[in-house]
Amino acid sequence: MFLPAIFIVSAWLIPAGIKFGFDNLIPTFFFNFVHGRLTQEDITQAAPFYWYARWWIDTFRPGFNLFVLLVLLDFLKRNFNRKQVTLLMYIVGTFVLYSIAKNNVWWYMLPLIPAISLYIYLSLSFHLREKNFSLGQLALVVILSSLPIVYQSRTTFTLLYEIAIFVITLFILLNKRIFITNKYLIPISIIISLVFFLIHFPKPAPMYPETRDVGRYFSRLAGNKCLYVQGMPYEGVLYYSDTGEINFLSSDTKLSTDCTNYLITPDDIARSKLIFQSGKIRLYRI
Repeated sequence: MFLPAIFIVSAWLIPAGIKFGFDNLIPTFFFNFVHGRLTQEDITQAAPFYWYARWWIDTFRPGFNLFVLLVLLDFLKRNFNRKQVTLLMYIVGTFVLYSIAKNNVWWYMLPLIPAISLYIYLSLSFHLREKNFSLGQLALVVILSSLPIVYQSRTTFTLLYEIAIFVITLFILLNKRIFITNKYLIPISIIISLVFFLIHFPKPAPMYPETRDVGRYFSRLAGNKCLYVQGMPYEGVLYYSDTGEINFLSSDTKLSTDCTNYLITPDDIARSKLIFQSGKIRLYRI
């Protein structure tokens, strides 16, 4: 379990260390960057603490619901081995940490999906082996959890619906009289869950595709440069501008006197000199 994790992490850790220096990687990324993301609010990514749970109910409902059901059943059956406890510590710890962080981005939680999938596999192996429920009951749970009802509705309605689905699916798993052995339910449940997952999972798309042209234009400018953003996410600007640091411009910002200051924004700034524009995105010298 840990070897695949080390292999995956090394795929970005080693190139980052080569580019920025391994002696700078830990203090710069793990302390400065991560600490900043946790404590310094980005106005484009601020969200309430329940945002990840709310997002998962809409986009990851079958897996999320099944995971919570199995954790509860494992608690009732006292089925916790070392692997499951390790996974739970990682899943719950990461989920809580990022939920209370100042900035919430949906892809921050993607590394939890393999861990949740592994926990579901370990738990299902035990319960099916002990015949605590059947594959047919499991298929019904997946089908009911996959139905796109109350999708992207008000938080209160969505939470009430999720509670209702949880109670119904828990009743299905605990009821021995619903011990279904129909072999066709499993492939049907898989197809239904995958179709609705593909329909409702958000497709990554840039908010401002023009950022690429503006960022590349900025990267070709000569001289010592400082870059700021306003009214838009900074990730695309950071990538395409090939600059090491970007700051948000606010009324409290003190511009540097050691460089030429530039601003990338979708806003029309009349008092600043427009250097380049692509679509809605503008590059100003400020």
